[in-house]
Amino acid sequence: MLGAKVVSGAGDAGLYCAMKHFPIMDIEAHRSPHTLKWLTEQALRELYLKPFEIVVKTARKTIRYIPDIHSGSMVKKTMRAGDFIMASDSAVGSVWSAANHALITNIVRGEWGFEGAVISDMHVEVNYRLIDNLLFAGSDALMSINKKREIVVQKPSSEEDKTALKNAVKNICYVLVNSNLMQGIPPASVVEHSLSNWMLWLIAINGIVILLILLGAALCIQEFIKLRRNP
Repeated sequence: MLGAKVVSGAGDAGLYCAMKHFPIMDIEAHRSPHTLKWLTEQALRELYLKPFEIVVKTARKTIRYIPDIHSGSMVKKTMRAGDFIMASDSAVGSVWSAANHALITNIVRGEWGFEGAVISDMHVEVNYRLIDNLLFAGSDALMSINKKREIVVQKPSSEEDKTALKNAVKNICYVLVNSNLMQGIPPASVVEHSLSNWMLWLIAINGIVILLILLGAALCIQEFIKLRRNP
């Protein structure tokens, strides 16, 4: 109930909260998809899923948006605030939480009516099968970098792949569009982002400091050369 209040209050301020770690994240030192957690479905539902279920079903937020470009009037709408989940970097049974179709699609999206986005916990090892399993389970994003710090991208090879990617993009956009990223922006608006004045001043000061350092280094080198020539 406390989590539901936190998510609701953040939602009223235009923020989205990632409820984590879904579910059964009871270890940090050796977390991985190979950390298997075995329990009965009754224990899972009554104990470990229940806090997330309460937040998803009861948390509410009031968003503000302009539905009509001509009138420009602001409209308020109350909706579910629990629209973002981070899956745990462990397995329920033998299936990684972020790639667990029974959890993400059947329970969270099906039984609870969740419409938001699900992201995995930080996961260093990246391969195509891992991403495919995650997307087809109903999750939307893999929070990861591989060991070479390169983003892994693979062109969709089937209609099922394309559908999974489209659903993931839609779910992520659903979270973003119902946050302060888009609130108060009229339809058909073009949003332009520019640096703030304090950032421009900071860049200018950094540039001046760098020039002074280079000037000082040049003077030191000049004096050193003079001393070598006239010991």
